[in-house]
Amino acid sequence: MISNLLALGIGFGLLSMLAVGGANTLIPIVHTYVTARGWLDDATFAQIVALAQIAPGPNFMFIPLVGWIVAGPLGLLVSMVAFIVPPAILAVAAARALIRHGERPAVAALRRALRPVASGVILGAGLVLAYGYARTRLVDILIVVAVTVLVLRSKASVLWWIGAAAAIGALEAAF
Repeated sequence: MISNLLALGIGFGLLSMLAVGGANTLIPIVHTYVTARGWLDDATFAQIVALAQIAPGPNFMFIPLVGWIVAGPLGLLVSMVAFIVPPAILAVAAARALIRHGERPAVAALRRALRPVASGVILGAGLVLAYGYARTRLVDILIVVAVTVLVLRSKASVLWWIGAAAAIGALEAAF
């Protein structure tokens, strides 16, 4: 049991640092990790991922479920802490470094260089969502286009436009 707890802690601690884009990006890697050790079979893994996705809460909840199945309540705790703590420490350290050294030219250049990357990731996610929701009905396409134009052209908060789009979508669905 100790070796399983150690493998859960080290494995999920390392994997947590790869979860750029969320824990769902790690599903194939976690699947390989747990099935190679014989902890879970394909069907059980698929079931816990499905259960975690339909349950309320963060999308990484399949990680503690793996820990529970492998080593009971202590396995749940070890896997969850191992998955949460390393990126949290990294985020705090990065924020402190940014506060302390944010005015240095190299840090300012890095921040400028990362802006288009962040914008591209956000735009990409928005396009994926827009395509997924607005690919069949003209009214949905018009709502997406209108909100996009309003967000880009207006100084009002994006939340107002998202709320307006939601209200229009709800009215359209009701009639």
